[in-house]
Amino acid sequence: MQWRPAASRAVRTLIFGLLHDVDLPVADEEYTHRSHLHRTHQESYVHEIAVLVCARRGIERRTPREARERTRRWVERHPEYKKRAEELRRVRYQLNGDVIRAKERERRRQLYAMDPERTRAINREWYSRNKEQRHQYYLKRKAAEPEDIRRARERENSRRRYQKNPKKHGEYQKEWRKRNPEKAHAYLSRCMIRRSRAIGLQSFTTVEWFALVKLYEGRCAYCGMEGPLEMDHRVPLCRGGANTIDNILPACRHCNRRKHRKTEDEFRALLEQERVQGTDVRVGREGNAGTTSS
Repeated sequence: MQWRPAASRAVRTLIFGLLHDVDLPVADEEYTHRSHLHRTHQESYVHEIAVLVCARRGIERRTPREARERTRRWVERHPEYKKRAEELRRVRYQLNGDVIRAKERERRRQLYAMDPERTRAINREWYSRNKEQRHQYYLKRKAAEPEDIRRARERENSRRRYQKNPKKHGEYQKEWRKRNPEKAHAYLSRCMIRRSRAIGLQSFTTVEWFALVKLYEGRCAYCGMEGPLEMDHRVPLCRGGANTIDNILPACRHCNRRKHRKTEDEFRALLEQERVQGTDVRVGREGNAGTTSS
């Protein structure tokens, strides 16, 4: 291919325009129309020109990977540049932190959408390598946050995980108790002490409990299912309820866990709302909507 001086000037002008994101007029009329092409066409044209230039000079065009490797080796040979680059990145992050974080979050969302399992595997591997770092970060956040707010947030997160997948949550709790028997025993002891203080001298007899179960025909007071029953407080002890038989209802394990710290009226209102919304429910002995079948 025969290169004309006018064509070379056109090439240099076009490349300059692309690098500075502007369209400049080209001196040679033969190449003038190329400066007004779409940017993708311009980039394709510059690529073709670069290949021709490399071929003319006997140079093999590098791939992006090879170019990155060449840059990495140069940085290794010039350690003073690394420190300067870190300073520049730090200044740039201080000036444009919000924009940089937003772009990074969007990039990570796109990567997760393309291959979720690969992203999870990378995260698990990173967590396994940085357990101590994550633990120190957790302790730092824990110390900076008021205890009542932190405990409320953790309870809400735990409740949400349980509602999403009760079986998986239960298995995780079992594994945690096996790995941390001392902590599990201490937690159980604290719960028993709190319940004992809340109950005081209030109590009921076994005869009263069996009579209550018989009154409900051995069924859960909320969903009407037969099976093992637990003692549920209409008004929870943590909310000032008494530990007397008039504040007790027989409930299955599922309903008792779902009710948690709600009062009887609040829980029945929730079940009624689910029934109105068309959720598959079971009706209890007193005609109130029960828990879902899930």
